[in-house]
Amino acid sequence: MIVLGVDTSTALASIALGVGDRVLERAERVSTSSERLLPLVDELFAEAGVRPADLEGVVCGAGPGSFTGLRIALSTCKGLCLGTGAKLVMVSSLEAIAARAPRGASVLVALDAFRGDVYAGFYDVGDDGVPSARAPGLAAFSCRPDALATALVGAPPAFYAGEAFAKHASAIPVGATLLDAPAPRARELLSLAAPRFAAGLVDDPRTASPSYVRASAPEERR
Repeated sequence: MIVLGVDTSTALASIALGVGDRVLERAERVSTSSERLLPLVDELFAEAGVRPADLEGVVCGAGPGSFTGLRIALSTCKGLCLGTGAKLVMVSSLEAIAARAPRGASVLVALDAFRGDVYAGFYDVGDDGVPSARAPGLAAFSCRPDALATALVGAPPAFYAGEAFAKHASAIPVGATLLDAPAPRARELLSLAAPRFAAGLVDDPRTASPSYVRASAPEERR
């Protein structure tokens, strides 16, 4: 398959294009993903020698993360799907980070949610490299950094990952390992989406929506 992966849930815009077994990537820190997202996509198409019309699948980082970034990524992915007929798969941005932990390991992922909170997910990584939430409520949630430990169930994670721990290093217990995985990478989106494409478990681009996890500040005030 020719599949494009897009994640702009953080300030790192990550794009990957899979053409068979070959994966081309671009990653760039941006102030607003709307300015650079399509140029980065164009660069990948040109490097791979393919056209948007050749796309068979599009994978979008579903969040949680920046509300604006999530909307930009999904609107771009929906446009590509509706314009080319490519199939859409939504993948958790937290799971994409968790997939970089060793197989068989447990990992706590946390991204900055601003307003003093973090977005987090607690996962066990299977022997196939696919993360699964330790419990249904731990796939994606928001909380204060100092409440992370009390939100978990079972044995504590051996690995920690995500940009939030750069600001909240005290949340990492002694003996745990911090992975060099601050933000989601589109390469992992492609990997996690592959079995879903193969099984026909795709999302409807007309109704797909991001995983915001919590209400926006205006919604909370209202």
